Amino acid sequence: MASQLRAEVQALEASGGQMTASGDRKRTPGGVFWNLLKAQCTGDEWTHIFSEEKEKEKERNKRRQKERNLKDKGTLRPSLAARLGPKQPSQAQETAVDTPLTPGTKWSAVV
Repeated sequence: MASQLRAEVQALEASGGQMTASGDRKRTPGGVFWNLLKAQCTGDEWTHIFSEEKEKEKERNKRRQKERNLKDKGTLRPSLAARLGPKQPSQAQETAVDTPLTPGTKWSAVV
């Protein structure tokens, strides 16, 4: 099937290419290949082709969500915290930063 699609892509490219759905530009040869493949596959075949990648994407999303949750709790490893960037302060934290420290003020009362 792949070699047949390759021949179809080459024929389409030789005859001027294939436009995108919006018609504003031509598809790349890879885009033509995927478009032809999708047109020839059933929904179940298309799902099967991308099932492994979909599982990997789900795992990546779970890991990222877990990292965000850990970051919000402040229990993230320093190397991951550096990779994810600074935590966005909540409104309560922004107010606490503006609170002046006076002698006798406990740090926990400010934060």
